[in-house]
Amino acid sequence: LVPREARAALEGRGLTPREAAAVDARHQRRHGHPLGTAEVAEALAALDLLSLLPGQALQLLRTARIADLPAACARALERPRRWCSYKKALCDCAALPPPSEPAPPPRLLSLDCEFKPLRAAAVDEQLRVRLDCVVLDASSFPMLPGVLACDRPLLQKAMPAEARARLLALLGRAPLPGRAPPSPASPAGVAYTGTASPAAGASGTATLLGHSPRHDCDALGLSADALGAVDIAVQRPPPTAGTSGGE
Repeated sequence: LVPREARAALEGRGLTPREAAAVDARHQRRHGHPLGTAEVAEALAALDLLSLLPGQALQLLRTARIADLPAACARALERPRRWCSYKKALCDCAALPPPSEPAPPPRLLSLDCEFKPLRAAAVDEQLRVRLDCVVLDASSFPMLPGVLACDRPLLQKAMPAEARARLLALLGRAPLPGRAPPSPASPAGVAYTGTASPAAGASGTATLLGHSPRHDCDALGLSADALGAVDIAVQRPPPTAGTSGGE
């Protein structure tokens, strides 16, 4: 099999000659032989089944191992979410799409933030996505560095105050009346905690979980301590109504 034919097939999908050569070289280092046309054809056929956006498919061809792509695409077909705009790769998490109808308040809410740009995501105890947005600021908008151009229009966007309000509402808390939430860029501001009356996990509120939640809450201008956030790296969350302390 002539490597040039395999490269030509990749170039036909939008890769530059240099990018196609890099894909071939990566394959040769791993498998000890050049890419064959049959391998590329199988990978492209598997990729087409996912119905990704052209920019997403192009990114995958640039970065994925061609020999592994058919199996990876088969796994993605079984997942409710096929593309991860943060990783710029096929989704490998078990999160479910947001509820199509109004859902009851969550009992547990797992928060995770990513940075550059700041993105906040939260899933409930059923693994349903309850929050997923880019938190806008002057440095990240409108270019949103690190996000594919084809993904930018599809992302939910929120100003910092809106992202805080949405998270607090999911937790069963309301903004403190008469207090303007400070911006994360305003160190002089007092941490915005939301209503302090019920403790996290009490009736009507959800328990906030996270891996290093203090860092994530700080980025959103919230107080992890005031929200009773549980760091799953160091402790387990307390049982909530309708749940037991077991697995």
